[in-house]
Amino acid sequence: MKTLLITASILFFINNVAANVEKSPFTDVTFESVPSVTVTYEGDTYFLLAINDMTREEVIIACHNQFAADCEEKFSVNFLETMKAIGMPVTNDTVKLKLYKFAQHRIVTIEEAEVLEENVEDIIFNRELRGE
Repeated sequence: MKTLLITASILFFINNVAANVEKSPFTDVTFESVPSVTVTYEGDTYFLLAINDMTREEVIIACHNQFAADCEEKFSVNFLETMKAIGMPVTNDTVKLKLYKFAQHRIVTIEEAEVLEENVEDIIFNRELRGE
């Protein structure tokens, strides 16, 4: 009976940890030039224009409404939680991104940007480097 209880507890813990894994399409996110949001996607830096056809302004306003002063950290590190909280849940591990490449003055649309767990590790590392 004791073994069964321990096994059930371990399985419950593993299931909850797996369900709460965070992912992001970006490897860095900064809010230095607010209201713009600068993101790094596949090694290039862009200004964020839209996610799943929701404009950057709509995303950030909804984020601030949900998380107030914690919005920037939540959006950066807890992308899936943030998108779900603002009514735009990520359901298939991809998002549609509309980005602006300032240096080349061009808009880039990525129809299916992968949302990856390892990207969050990069974001956390980059935020720590900046002292955020």
